Amino acid sequence: MKHAVHIKRRNFCLAFYCRYGIDIDIRLRHDDSVRKVTVSYDHRCFHHLPDYRIVVNIGFHKSVNEGHPDKICDQVSDAILDACLEQDPQSKVACETCTETYMVIVFREITTKAKVNYEKIIAKDLKEHVIKPVIPPQSLDNKTIFSVNPSGRFVIGGPHGDAGLTGRKILIDTYGGCGAHGGGAFLGKDPTKVDRSGAYIFRQAAKSVVASGLARRCIVQVSCAIGVPDPLSVFEDTYKTGKIRDKDILALIKENFDFRPGMISINLDLTRGVNFRYQKTTAYGHFGRDDPDFTWETLKLLKPRKA
Repeated sequence: MKHAVHIKRRNFCLAFYCRYGIDIDIRLRHDDSVRKVTVSYDHRCFHHLPDYRIVVNIGFHKSVNEGHPDKICDQVSDAILDACLEQDPQSKVACETCTETYMVIVFREITTKAKVNYEKIIAKDLKEHVIKPVIPPQSLDNKTIFSVNPSGRFVIGGPHGDAGLTGRKILIDTYGGCGAHGGGAFLGKDPTKVDRSGAYIFRQAAKSVVASGLARRCIVQVSCAIGVPDPLSVFEDTYKTGKIRDKDILALIKENFDFRPGMISINLDLTRGVNFRYQKTTAYGHFGRDDPDFTWETLKLLKPRKA
């Protein structure tokens, strides 16, 4: 097994890998020079590097921090122990916790006179070790309200617990509110419906503008009418991040992309439905996916004309 560890010591960065032996690179920060040594494999290795006046004591173990699922479980178990002992010092506690996505389960063999609200303890522990570490301190104050399953246990899911309807999550399907959405749902619609195919080709156009270095941000909007093959209007905006004029970027878009519905379907190969192609778009979004079936993520290099 290969282990990689990085240790900071004064102005050195020590990196070593364990295979059959240990290769040690010592990199001086000021000139990036490297000194390599190799020591034989052992559970405890000492090697003196006189040029750098450092002794290396190498051992191997797995280390995780308090955010690791295993350590969260440890914290919950000991938080329950603390709550029992606080009220009843004679409490007999053997408590284990396991976690899974959206779930915390406590297995316990507890004999105590204490009245313990286990769900409250779990919620408090999650707040301290999961929520607070990822929220900037300036965003929290004494008026902040933490809600962890405020309605209590939520154990009934799927259609048994809620109603479902196609097309009610259109923002999470696209840009999560960070980008404009035409208002029409995508799912269940074939490529002749520009609600879907149009959004795909506009995505490709805007992404290509940014990838070609013409702007840091770009939106492309097209207006269409039923029965009219060509778009009524094409609009582009780089939010003042363009490296060239917006009208020149718009000209490049019109030259390189065909926004007629029939040609969109052909150019993006949208009538191909094998490999669960469209079903894959029903979760985790239609955009930003590294999948060859998502042909609208393919880039076109746009080169401005030389004056």
